[in-house]
Amino acid sequence: MKERFKSCLLFVLVVTSLIQTYLLAYSKPYYELVDEAEYIQPELIGTRVEAADLIYPNDIVLHLGEGEHVVLYPQNVFYEEIFNKVRMRSVGGFRQIERRSVDWASLRDQHHGVEIRFHGQIPAPILENIMQIDGVFPNSEESFDKIWIATNETGEEVRTFFFNTRDGVIYEVTRADLTSKDVEQFVGFGEQYQPKYTALPVGSSGRALYVPLSDLEMVRFKMQIDTFTPEQLQNNLFVNPGITRKLMERDGTEIYTDGKRGLQIDHDRRWMSYSDPIAPINMATDLPNHLLSAVQFVNQHGGWNGTFRIETYAGATDQEYIFRQYYGQYPIIGLYPQSFGVIRVVMNGGIANLYERSLVSIVHSGAEREEAHLPGGDLLLELLRNHSNMILMDRIYPAYQPVVHDDHIVLTPVWIAEFVNGTKEILF
Repeated sequence: MKERFKSCLLFVLVVTSLIQTYLLAYSKPYYELVDEAEYIQPELIGTRVEAADLIYPNDIVLHLGEGEHVVLYPQNVFYEEIFNKVRMRSVGGFRQIERRSVDWASLRDQHHGVEIRFHGQIPAPILENIMQIDGVFPNSEESFDKIWIATNETGEEVRTFFFNTRDGVIYEVTRADLTSKDVEQFVGFGEQYQPKYTALPVGSSGRALYVPLSDLEMVRFKMQIDTFTPEQLQNNLFVNPGITRKLMERDGTEIYTDGKRGLQIDHDRRWMSYSDPIAPINMATDLPNHLLSAVQFVNQHGGWNGTFRIETYAGATDQEYIFRQYYGQYPIIGLYPQSFGVIRVVMNGGIANLYERSLVSIVHSGAEREEAHLPGGDLLLELLRNHSNMILMDRIYPAYQPVVHDDHIVLTPVWIAEFVNGTKEILF
């Protein structure tokens, strides 16, 4: 009797298992529709931008002839008009030339022209996306940091050059939809513009530092600040913030992790570092989409909180982007590591491997303003000529040095000297 009961029970279990297997294999699954409103989107702390909004020159230099120059900075009306006009004109037929084939000092001081100078090397595929390039570049892996448009000796013809200063490569454009009238219009913008600049030659490479002949009128700002909270960052950076664990270092640094990703918050420096360790770095073959992925990541994870420009572009192997914050016409530059004013993103293919930025953001309303001046003329010229490393300087430019306090930030105008190796120094 007992054996018959066991046999019947075993038979029932086998039949039940077969029925369940059949239902799993052949029945139509039931999907419960969930209202989109029930999803909680990551909290966007800042604003969104398009990648093209972050690509613009560091400055534009107008060559007026007779050794006179004018330097225009972002948000200047003439700067905007020149850059927009040049990038909408067609250029093509790139022919590599030798540096010594052109007298650059004469072209700079005696001819009318315009130099459009970018910060860092823009990869050719990205430059193609913001300019009207007719045809293709000779080398798709090329990068550029300067475009120089100048008239010839008679002033009737125009020559256009693309520079890769880092590698000493220069291309002359053989087809360009730019005329001498365009150049004269650009130069005309600078005729009444003040201050005028002089070119201070540096070494024998043809480089020059543009120095204003008089002081620059600037403004010192004091503004309130907001600070990202750990809760905001957790909710924004982790897929499931509820499973993160918190660790506290002896120096007060907070570390949050979900077992894969990590968020480190340094309260003393008001700095955050988010990492998503993945496989070894892959080659980036599609740089425009690679840039879009980096910008989109910032759009979705904290936003921009002000005006930014790409300072360092990723390459095929070195996939690091550095975005520099501006206030008005000038960049915000702190010289210590992990400084306010910088967003750093390291990509691996289309995935953000590392993301670093300040916890502080500027409250733009209610700024306190105080007139300030940056020395120019003989005082600045003497300082540069007596500098022990002047021969290694790549450029000088005005900037804001940030000092972050408990509830406000002060932006003080300074002269920055940037060297050929990328390092920076405050002159005064």
